[in-house]
Amino acid sequence: PDTARDIDLLWVSNIRRVKRPDRILELADRLPEVQIHMIGGTLPGEEVLFRDVKHAASTRPNVSFHGRLSYWDANELYRRAKLLVNTSDVEGFPNSYLQAWIRGVPVVTLIDPDGVIEREGLGVAASSIAQISDAIGGLLGNPTAWKAASDRCRAFMAREYGEDKVLATYLDTFEQVTRIDTAGVEMIASNQPRHV
Repeated sequence: PDTARDIDLLWVSNIRRVKRPDRILELADRLPEVQIHMIGGTLPGEEVLFRDVKHAASTRPNVSFHGRLSYWDANELYRRAKLLVNTSDVEGFPNSYLQAWIRGVPVVTLIDPDGVIEREGLGVAASSIAQISDAIGGLLGNPTAWKAASDRCRAFMAREYGEDKVLATYLDTFEQVTRIDTAGVEMIASNQPRHV
């Protein structure tokens, strides 16, 4: 239930410079009343950055730094989150968006792959940290707007990634293979000599 959402902002990424973890810390300073949870592990060559980000997070009372989490533990935090924030400079189509949307968590981001967030109303695509801050305030401060975005996220995932759509290709393939196998068996059986 939405009443169990006690994390205002969730940030999920590997701790590396291109993902801009410094920006989520800047948002923590801009929005001291907002509870932020960070998930992210270190990568080879980024150990110093990881240590610095972890330390900086520990100095902010509104930031909980989790480090690397298992898929299942991360999912528990998605379930509790109101918003997912992406501060990265470069991104493809993040799995974190899908993990958020399936749980009705709108995304506030600098990266909107193919314009899907803006087009479908799945959160807010911003062009600066200041705009991200304003979008967060707008969604967290307006439960009706947040609920509408949350509902659109769930509807989008059901429509675009529901089992019937995702499994349809596989089921069609299995059906074709089964038909081929059945036809082959019938053909072989019809060519066998009959003993009387």
